[in-house]
Amino acid sequence: MTPVCLASADAYQASGFLRKSRAPFSAADAQAAQARESSRARRIGLAIYVGVSSRVKDESKGGSWLVKGGGDLHDLSVPASLRFILASASPRRTELLREAGLPHSVEVAAVTEHEDPSTDPRVMVLHNARLKALAVARKFPAALVLGADTTVALGDSALNKPADLAESRAMLRRLSGREHTVHTGVCLVCLERGLQEAADITAWVRFKALSEDDISRYQALVNTLDKAGAYGIQEGREIIIEDYQRPISTIMGLPVEYVTQRLEALGLREVLQA
Repeated sequence: MTPVCLASADAYQASGFLRKSRAPFSAADAQAAQARESSRARRIGLAIYVGVSSRVKDESKGGSWLVKGGGDLHDLSVPASLRFILASASPRRTELLREAGLPHSVEVAAVTEHEDPSTDPRVMVLHNARLKALAVARKFPAALVLGADTTVALGDSALNKPADLAESRAMLRRLSGREHTVHTGVCLVCLERGLQEAADITAWVRFKALSEDDISRYQALVNTLDKAGAYGIQEGREIIIEDYQRPISTIMGLPVEYVTQRLEALGLREVLQA
């Protein structure tokens, strides 16, 4: 087996997914970021796993991704095969993995997600992604488990899944004519190999100015109750969306380009099996 030893900071900076970083990463940077985020998480009562933080500019669209990576050092041996499990019931996420050619199975995590709209959306999605991944990883410690969570943020407020059509309509009214941010937290865990890392990937979306008729037409076309922010970019976007940051996968609920490059950096992509 080929040994792999990667500092997560180096892996993120070397990845083509990150086109431009604000400053070089170092071990001291990682430790300082870990301390800041851990302190912040303790203050609001959430557990997150974060090692490195850097804001990365998407020069083609003028947006940015906030990328966080967990862990100081991965010291892994690449196995002949490794089961890859998606800890999510989302058909959109499994479709994205399938389209990327990543074999996987699905195990739904039986957890209670944190959905307090007053919580920092970045902290929320990281917490929930890790919660899902760890719940499944404890059942399958030899497998590589992927957890993910997505929310929509308008300013500092998280817009989670609406409780009913009235709340759905209210959310769409709030988003009308404005730009907002979609946060997707992803977490990779393999307990047997001591691998655990998390990242918050963001993308912006700009809504058209919506009339009440536009909202009614969209609600008739799309089930808005099972989607953060009461919308899904893959359905009926011609009605509600003016523009959005690429790649679209982050907004759909799983930044598969990022996941693929992390798997490649860890030397694991070619050994995955369902």
